[in-house]
Amino acid sequence: MAELTDADRAFLQQAQERARARMSGRTIDETGRDISEPQPEPELIQPGWYWTGLLCVWVVGPSQRGQWVHYQTARGCRWAASRRAIRWQRVHEQVKKSGQGFGWRPDRSD
Repeated sequence: MAELTDADRAFLQQAQERARARMSGRTIDETGRDISEPQPEPELIQPGWYWTGLLCVWVVGPSQRGQWVHYQTARGCRWAASRRAIRWQRVHEQVKKSGQGFGWRPDRSD
């Protein structure tokens, strides 16, 4: 097996570091520095009424680690992944004002 030159070895090492960075979602510049911007932590969902796109639910709150959201529908309590619940629209004030609860639907006139 042929020996690698120092230049080839350095090139191979940079390629491996970039591949590892791509797999972990980081960005490495030409100098080898990690230039990834830290992603802000998603804000934990707060208790209240939310529109899921299909129905109105009462969110009890997030799990202790924030990975799950405990919510209640007209049919009972359930859990949803936080990454799914971040798309839910908070409609607490509108539902509270209407007094409809689980039967609330957004106004389609908009």
